[in-house]
This record gives sequence, structure tokens and C-alpha cells, in this order.
Amino acid sequence: MKILGLNAFHGDASAALLSDGQLVVALEEERLNRIKHWAGLPVRAAKACLEGAQPDYIAISRDPKAHLKDKLVRAALRPHRWLNLSSRAANSVRIAQVGDLLAAEGIVSQQTRPVHFVEHHRAHLASAFFASPFEEAAVVSIDGFGDFSSVMWGVGKANQIEVRGSVSFPHSLGIFYTAFTQFLGFPKYGDEYKMMGLSAYGEPRFAEQVRRVVRTEGDQCRLNLDYFTHHSKGVEMTWYGGEPVLGAVFSHRMAEEFGDPRTPRSEIRQKDMDLAASVQLVLEENYFALLNFVQKQTGEAAVCLAGGVALNCVANGMIFERTNFRDVYVQPAAHDAGTSIGAALYVQHQELKVPRCFQMRHVYYGPEYSDSEINRDLEAAGCKYHKLAEEGLIGSTVEAIAQGKIVGWFQGRMEFGPRALGNRSILADPRRKDMKEIL
Repeated sequence: MKILGLNAFHGDASAALLSDGQLVVALEEERLNRIKHWAGLPVRAAKACLEGAQPDYIAISRDPKAHLKDKLVRAALRPHRWLNLSSRAANSVRIAQVGDLLAAEGIVSQQTRPVHFVEHHRAHLASAFFASPFEEAAVVSIDGFGDFSSVMWGVGKANQIEVRGSVSFPHSLGIFYTAFTQFLGFPKYGDEYKMMGLSAYGEPRFAEQVRRVVRTEGDQCRLNLDYFTHHSKGVEMTWYGGEPVLGAVFSHRMAEEFGDPRTPRSEIRQKDMDLAASVQLVLEENYFALLNFVQKQTGEAAVCLAGGVALNCVANGMIFERTNFRDVYVQPAAHDAGTSIGAALYVQHQELKVPRCFQMRHVYYGPEYSDSEINRDLEAAGCKYHKLAEEGLIGSTVEAIAQGKIVGWFQGRMEFGPRALGNRSILADPRRKDMKEIL
């Protein structure tokens, strides 16, 4: 049995293939078209996963019908936003038509293409728990928004997940972090890791002010909406055929409270570092408040995490210290790309009731290339190259790094997810104080 999982018409479009219960391929479209965080239908990734085979099922990590009543009520109450909402509606139509679109691209046949629509956060939950080594665990997904929700949590047991709570639009811990990322001059989609890194250089002297922006009570994260625009004016978004663009989500109140926003690519001031440290601290406070609530409600010792906020490795490093969880599994592609895996796993276990037989213990699910293919491409590009035995290759690499040179390291199958983990990596000497600037 083959299940093709897709994250489509959303940032970090990707495809994944389960074959007889095992994940055999997972690939982000950006790795093939070289457009970072590409949003659209992942045609190349899907073709690379299937290699001409036909899937028995197609699973997509969006459900246009999810929370439809809430969406319609909100739209009816805000006629001034209908133009903005029309683009969202068009996006939902594309999702609903994904079977026809895949058939038009020759990826699946016209006859057999059953499509299963999996709510965004249910796909996140599935990507974490069903890929984990745990037979039973609490499961938590936290991100910006997906299918009108920003948080979902529950309990996973064997091949089923019971959802016990969620946070709905317009409140979002992910949007809180994104707003300050934009305010600090990092406007591109996916730039949140930059603010996380910047936080290490500052002191959280603005923490009390930042606490006015967000709070968590029980399992409900609540924004002070005076600081945001996504709920009132809406946010410009592009989700089709290119790099996703997300308009500013913070309001003028942010500048009144914290001064003028930093201009992108301008000098980073100590104030910016301190604000980043304050936001990171407040994120952690809310993150652990939510996790502790879930732990008390479920009584579980293990937790599985997914969603963009689960990529905040600074916070994750404190889970054992700040919560009563004693085992943690973070799906390596916890961001939206990983929902292609989650959608396929959800259909396999939650819907088809297939017993679990897979654990995701590495991320090397992308393509690999033979020596002859590599030689062909090097020669076609006119590159000079030398072929070394492994011992000589390692020695040359060590010597180059010691001399302060930068090494591109390429081996085996490509990683799936946002982090280089040895197979497609840039290597450099971390002892040199100037190495960050050199890179």
C-alpha cells in the first residue's frame, strides 16, 4: 500500500511517500526548484517520491471544511475584508481540487485518486506521535495558523490520537513570535530562527512590557490584539507558485510601546538584542505554561511536539527543567514541511486503522546520487576535481578546515527538514571568532 502525503498551497511545500507502512521518501519542493520555502503544488517532489508508481491514497495536510462555520461567521461580520478573504477562498479551492491538479500533471491517474483532507494541526500531531518511539504520549502542535487553529493537543495511544483541546484564530503563540521577528527587521517567511539566535546576545530588560502582549491561561494562548493587525485588517499572503510572502502582522501599538521597528539589514543595536531576549523569555513562559497544563491534564510522562514553535530548540532544551515531562520526541521537520509525512501517517493509522510499524529515527529521506551522476555533472559544469579515497578525503577536509577554509560536504541521501545534519552541510572551524562573519 502506497500513501502519498502532501503539504500543498502553503509555505514549505513538500511530498512524502509511505510504502507498506514505512516512510521511504520525503522531499521539499524548494530543494528541487531552489526557491526557499516555496509555496504551491509540490509537483517535482511528488514525482520524485513516486518515480512513476501510482499511490493507493493521497493525503493532504489541509482541510477546507475544517472550522468552516467559524470562518463564514467571521467573514460575514467583516465585509471590509472580503477582498482579502477571497484570496483565502481561492487557496481553499485549489486544495479541494488537488486530485484533479495532480492528474493534470500526470502524477496520478484519472481513474484512481482518492484524496483525504487532513486538518492542518491533526497532520502536525500525527507527524510527531506516529513517527515517535512511544506507545503512549501527550501530543502538542503549536504554530502560526493552519485551518483556523494555532494550537492543538491531545493524547496518542497505539495507532490513534484523541484531540482534547485547541486554540482558534485570532490567538496564536506563533504569530506573537512572528510579529516581533518582523518588528526586529527580519521580514522574510521563516525568519523566526534569526530572532531566536539574536536573543542569546541580549538581556530580557523588556520582558515586563512584552508580557502585556501575550498570556496563557490553561490551554488558551491569548494575544493582546491591540498589538496586531491579522484579525482586523487581515494580512497579505501569497501561497501559490513562489516564495511565500507574509505581510506585517504587528500594529502601530508595537512602535508606541517599543520604539520604531528596525529597518531590515540595518545595524543591529543592543536594544534589538535585548528585545529579542525578552520575546524569547516570554515565549518560553507561555510555552511551558501550556506544556505543564497538558502534562497535568493527561498525566503522561512523554510528549511529542510539532509545529513551527517546536523548532525553538532553545526552549526545547529546558523542557526537563521546566516541566514534568521526562521523554520528548520532536519530529525533525516539525514545521509545515513535515505535515506531508503527518497527513500520510494520519490516513494510515487514524483512518485506515493500520497498526504502527515505523519510527522516524533519522532525516535522510531525500534523493542520493551515484558517482557516475556526480562525475557527469562536474564535467558538464567544467569543474576541476580530484577523486580521493576516504582516508585521503577526510585528511584533506580536516586540513582545509584547520586552515580556515569553508568545506561543502555532500554524501548519501539528502536531509528532510530545515537543518543540515551531515549529508548536505557547510563545515567550518568554530574556534575562529571571525568565522561567523566569514560565512
